[in-house]
Amino acid sequence: MGKEEFVFYNLKGEKISKEEFLLLYGDIYFYMNDYRYEQEIDDIYQNKKMISLKDIITFLRWKVGELPSRRNDTIIQTQYGAKISIADLEALTYIIKDSWREKNTCELYKAIVDAHIKNLGTVYSIALVSLVTRGGEPIYDKFSEIALNVIMGPYHIFHDKYPYKAMPDKGDITSVMKRYEKYKDNLQIVFGNQWKMNVGGRKVDRALWTYGHLFR
Repeated sequence: MGKEEFVFYNLKGEKISKEEFLLLYGDIYFYMNDYRYEQEIDDIYQNKKMISLKDIITFLRWKVGELPSRRNDTIIQTQYGAKISIADLEALTYIIKDSWREKNTCELYKAIVDAHIKNLGTVYSIALVSLVTRGGEPIYDKFSEIALNVIMGPYHIFHDKYPYKAMPDKGDITSVMKRYEKYKDNLQIVFGNQWKMNVGGRKVDRALWTYGHLFR
């Protein structure tokens, strides 16, 4: 499928260009999320220093959608009520220091899974791969994948709900990586290198996340 076949829509159902799509839904994203918090996450991605435990905690609080009212010094509580021990996260700092630049994506993901951090599921583990690689690997999200699949077709119009299939269990390394690599390939097909942090920042990630919510 050539790039010219991909169709992007605005909120009125009118066709728009790819750049218009990124601008529109990227702007809407900030009506749904805290700008200051987003800036903090961007700063962590762009910081050239070694990722710290504090960075990991801040990043995961953001990724799991933790409400400020639920924050404390010992746990991270996801939007679904699951609790991740902050003490357990210290193991991740050793993974980061352990020559991660020499690991491929699968090896890095497996190292995170092998840390056996309770309630750190598939999506959150993949998110940490993105963080450790400073955006060299994409942040995976349910809504972003839905949006990407809609854009690639055949779902080119608004549907009440897109038939999303949950990610495999995090321990099924082969299946998870197959799904993640497919997602990354599709990002490259539709957006080229714009999805990469060092090229387009997070504009593709933000636009897809917002667009995907229209198909829940």
